[in-house]
Amino acid sequence: MAVPLNVRQVERPKNTIVDDSGRDGPNRYAVRERASIKYVAGGNPQPRNGRVIGHIID
Repeated sequence: MAVPLNVRQVERPKNTIVDDSGRDGPNRYAVRERASIKYVAGGNPQPRNGRVIGHIID
């Protein structure tokens, strides 16, 4: 399921994404940093997510 627009528009640090855990509760939407990019021969680069740096609550 996609992350709602109002959750994605919350101000957060640069180079981060919002990840939906799918569970109900206050820690459902985790803010994760982008760790790196994996280059695939003959394909598009694939982003790799890093550690959780926080959560969007409410």
